[in-house]
Amino acid sequence: MDKNEASKRIGEYLKSSVAVENLTSSMPDNANPYLNFPIQNYKCWYYRTSYQEIPYMLCESRMIIMNDEDGAILYDGGANDEG
Repeated sequence: MDKNEASKRIGEYLKSSVAVENLTSSMPDNANPYLNFPIQNYKCWYYRTSYQEIPYMLCESRMIIMNDEDGAILYDGGANDEG
C-alpha cells in the first residue's frame, strides 16, 4: 500500500479526520518500542504522535506500527523515546 492509503487507514484506526503526518516506512531513529515479535519480518508503516496534552511535558511518544500488506495494526503503545 502507498503512503496515502496507510495514512488513511491509520486515521480510521484513530477515528480521526485529522491528516496523519510523520508516517514513515522505517522505524524512527530514537524510537525503541517494546515489541514481542520480530519487526524485521514485516514491511511496516510507522506513525508516531504525542500522548500528552501539555506540549512541554516530558513523556514518551505513542507509536503505531501497521503491517503494509494487510493494514493490520501490529503495535500501538509507547515509543520508549522519552528523555
